[in-house]
Amino acid sequence: MVVQRDSSRPIVMYIYEVGFLRWDIGMGAAASQILFLIILCAAMLQYWISTRKEEADA
Repeated sequence: MVVQRDSSRPIVMYIYEVGFLRWDIGMGAAASQILFLIILCAAMLQYWISTRKEEADA
């Protein structure tokens, strides 16, 4: 298996490589939590923008 070693690697690939290939479960779990927070913030921002537009239309 070819493992990329460049800076353009997605965070999901990083989590897989650290958690399963290098068996560093703690670092993989920490990276997963950071990814969760990024997705949560994006979802909250999208929800806030969509409800703001609906209030302006009403």
